[in-house]
Amino acid sequence: MVQERKKIGHDHADLYTLITPRMAEEILSRNTRNRPLRAGVVERYARDMATKKWKHNAMPVRIANDGTLMDGQHRLWAIIESGMPTDMIILDGLPEDAIDTIDNGAQRAYSDYRTIRAKAEGKALNYPNELQAVLRWIYWYETAWPSLSRGKVGARVGTFAELDEIADRYPTLPEYIGDAKAAVQKTHIIRQSTLAFVYAMAAEHDLKAASLWLDTIMRGVTDRPDAPALALRERMISAKVNREKLDPMHELVFVIKSWNAHIQGQGLRAVRWVGDELVPPIFGTNKWVHKSAGRTAKKAAAEILSPDARGSARKIGVRRVRKER
Repeated sequence: MVQERKKIGHDHADLYTLITPRMAEEILSRNTRNRPLRAGVVERYARDMATKKWKHNAMPVRIANDGTLMDGQHRLWAIIESGMPTDMIILDGLPEDAIDTIDNGAQRAYSDYRTIRAKAEGKALNYPNELQAVLRWIYWYETAWPSLSRGKVGARVGTFAELDEIADRYPTLPEYIGDAKAAVQKTHIIRQSTLAFVYAMAAEHDLKAASLWLDTIMRGVTDRPDAPALALRERMISAKVNREKLDPMHELVFVIKSWNAHIQGQGLRAVRWVGDELVPPIFGTNKWVHKSAGRTAKKAAAEILSPDARGSARKIGVRRVRKER
């Protein structure tokens, strides 16, 4: 199993082993006492490996003294899925009861990662939690939006590297988030991430129009009784007064419909979402739509897999796990 170790750019290179898909299969054949496999996690890891965005962090693959796998199944499956040999540390001979202490701590969120990185670079990061939420909305919009429908949010979750790429493309996001946050704090009628997401996309298309729309939502002042922003404001105030619990998708659609009517100069007396209506696209945001938009999440994830990797995965059962999911 142990291959020739090679340097990969750090002081402990001699600890690393290049794990091939075949080696990953061999280790996984002894994966008999682990938590249920999360196919979405495997897909995220595989996308990073396939696009060479996977980062080495010295997290080892842990193997018990009886040869069974204790930790690393998602990373090993990702190697099979992507077909990309990947350097990892292998620790074997661990006591079997050590599994009780693995993966039971706090998981690091993307907002934590961005905050730590900003401090290391000597920079200030405004609104890290809101930024994380908005980047996730944008990721879904760019990759899985056509598959969204009533009650369903994006099927795919972006990796840290994928969210970083979006943040780098749109450096003004914190400014737009700050504007939306001020409006929400003034009214307390709309979720911050929802309004910030749509406003940010709208502002990229037409900042002047988006600012007027946001100001009307915040203040409720307009000379148009059929102003779309006013219709949204009144609908959300009604929900708050009547203690109506709107799920995030309902709220998102109301906000999108208000903006779409506003930018097209249309009047709107009420915002509704009826029947099996799909989540509407955000008008004026064609340049935001990624080249992968229009594909379902399942198809988009499948495109990164080589034929050999798909065949190997079927042998051990990842496809079966995905189907049952």
